[in-house]
Amino acid sequence: MKTYDLRPDIQYFIISFSTGLAEGVYGSYFVIYFLSIGLDLGTVGILQLIFFLSLAFLDFPTGGFADIKGRRLCLMLGFSGLSAGYLAFSTGIIHFLFMGSFLCAIGISMISGTLEAWLVDEIGDVQNENVKKEIRRILSTGNSLFTLGSLLSGPIGWMLAMKDMRLIFFFAAVLSAGQAVFSSLLNENYGNRKISYIGIMRDSLKFISSSAALKLYFIAYSISQIWFAHFILTWQPTLVEFGLKKEMLGLIYSILVALMGLSSYLAGRIMRKISPGFLAILMGLLASGSLTLVPLGRCILLSLLSFFLLEICIGIGSSAGAAWRNELIPQEMRASLISALSTVASVSAGIYYWIGGSLAEAIGIPTSFLIASFSALLSSTVFAWAYIVQKRRELK
Repeated sequence: MKTYDLRPDIQYFIISFSTGLAEGVYGSYFVIYFLSIGLDLGTVGILQLIFFLSLAFLDFPTGGFADIKGRRLCLMLGFSGLSAGYLAFSTGIIHFLFMGSFLCAIGISMISGTLEAWLVDEIGDVQNENVKKEIRRILSTGNSLFTLGSLLSGPIGWMLAMKDMRLIFFFAAVLSAGQAVFSSLLNENYGNRKISYIGIMRDSLKFISSSAALKLYFIAYSISQIWFAHFILTWQPTLVEFGLKKEMLGLIYSILVALMGLSSYLAGRIMRKISPGFLAILMGLLASGSLTLVPLGRCILLSLLSFFLLEICIGIGSSAGAAWRNELIPQEMRASLISALSTVASVSAGIYYWIGGSLAEAIGIPTSFLIASFSALLSSTVFAWAYIVQKRRELK
């Protein structure tokens, strides 16, 4: 029985938009805030390391918890954890900052994969072609709304920061608390409730090892985190190095977010004509090519073109990848396996964030984009391998 008479896609859209708003407000200012209260970049790096290591450790187990205990419950706890983490950050006390990193990792680990798994099971049988199309539409629209929330977070965060930067964290905390309350209105669904908590993690790992296509998808996804992390880490210093005024970075960020949102929306329409797996591969190849424009051109115009193309690739590719992986994952362990994928991403991104900055400075920031380009090409190659394996299996 439904606990609230609201369509699952509308519920998903509301959560996606509000998540983009909360994460955007926090993500746009947290480094500046930490520096303003007396921390150095080394300490900020340690906070990020705690976050990523905690996320990697918790993401997979919490996916199993969601499948067994309920995805609505997991979302409620996750958003509550985020709210508590943001409040801890607002204190400015060093011990609470470390606690905040851990609480945010707990919150995100319980949300990542769970919301997507909840949505897919609410819509219907993912093997049905009509259901597949509907899920693709919802996921791409949800990504667009997440991006819209991120876009609006810029001016909201700016207005709050003008008064007191701590208000940013209070805003994010209140918004996350509201999401926890809203999550209580969702219909509860589960994976396989008959299996034990340890059992579902064991079976998930067994399924990954037995599915050649999914195993290759995991490998490719972990490699793809390298070029994405590199882009996040270096796009701002790259543009400044080529002559862009620092004050203009906010405008460029808004354009990047808008492009990603538009491309995420268009992804649903494109996937009516092109399969999500093939589309994800194409976007990876285009990303690889666009990343080479920075070291080859070494000017602001080609760098901007590179980053604009890259945002389009991310917007379309992330929607296509989400739709594709749901075709590879069985219903009874969907949250567990998606969380396992998030764990892989956290480990890969965390390692690169740790070494990427020093590596870029050692060889030059523009030249370092060749590393990102190669990783995009390599991940696309492995994605293509997974796609071929999947199609061969379907033909049998």
